[in-house]
Amino acid sequence: MLKVDAEMEESSLFSLIFSPLNHAQIVSVDINSGMNGDTGEAEIAVCSDLTVTIGYVKRGLVTENAANFMKKLVVADIGIVLAKEEYKLCPAAEYHESQDGLLIPAPAYLQLEPIDVSSAELFSD
Repeated sequence: MLKVDAEMEESSLFSLIFSPLNHAQIVSVDINSGMNGDTGEAEIAVCSDLTVTIGYVKRGLVTENAANFMKKLVVADIGIVLAKEEYKLCPAAEYHESQDGLLIPAPAYLQLEPIDVSSAELFSD
């Protein structure tokens, strides 16, 4: 039971209520709430320990700004086949500028291999 003193400072009250959440793992599904999936921009967005994007990597998830909101990004392969690929991700070490501009270096937080969600160790490195 939470006991709150009527004279308690607001900041102390918030600490008391939210301190257990500091030890929780935060998972975002598909795109972090508040983030634009096309640009990665957000005024306020969920900062996740893990983002599991569904089917394919959305462009906004691999932008420089998106790195501010996620520690790790994985793809849950559910069999989606894109009619047209707008870009291709490659390991950063293999990146070279392509003439068509479709090649994008994968950020360090992206696990390039899709996961099997039925047996994945999602929080392992």
